[in-house]
Amino acid sequence: MSDFSGRWIGSIRGTNTATFTLVLEQTEQNLRGELALNDAALGLATFQVEGTAGDAVATFRLIPGAAAP
Repeated sequence: MSDFSGRWIGSIRGTNTATFTLVLEQTEQNLRGELALNDAALGLATFQVEGTAGDAVATFRLIPGAAAP
């Protein structure tokens, strides 16, 4: 099983443009964390993250927190 723990940063390009920071903690195959998504036009939105880790694959769902105004 892969270890996805840590701080991940990146960008999203498409209809909207945004940067993100994803902080994950992993216990065995369980993932938990927080995602901060900063959209260039809409501002900051945050999400709680829950998921599972496998071999080179992470699957998770985003639970809305604070939304951009």
